[in-house]
Amino acid sequence: MWHGSPPDAPLDQRVNALEANLKNVEARLRSAEGTISNNERTFTYKLQQESQQRGVQVSELHRKIEAASTDGLRLAAAGAFWLAVGVVLSTASPELLALSW
Repeated sequence: MWHGSPPDAPLDQRVNALEANLKNVEARLRSAEGTISNNERTFTYKLQQESQQRGVQVSELHRKIEAASTDGLRLAAAGAFWLAVGVVLSTASPELLALSW
């Protein structure tokens, strides 16, 4: 609430109104500073939590990617083995035929 005084009010009344207004502004400023400080703490806490959650998710994602990469390695090795056997057998047929006569 703002305290006013008429323009023709005595000096003491005007000074008292100014002091009351100054106290009001000071109280509102302290309240605003407290709110800002609380919001900053809340934001910092939430940011730290989010950072920790993202770190856990990133490490979990790395683990899943690594597992998917190494699981496919066995299948790729088996495929390469059978491909080599197929290539050898497909190119060795004339030689095998010549040996049987």
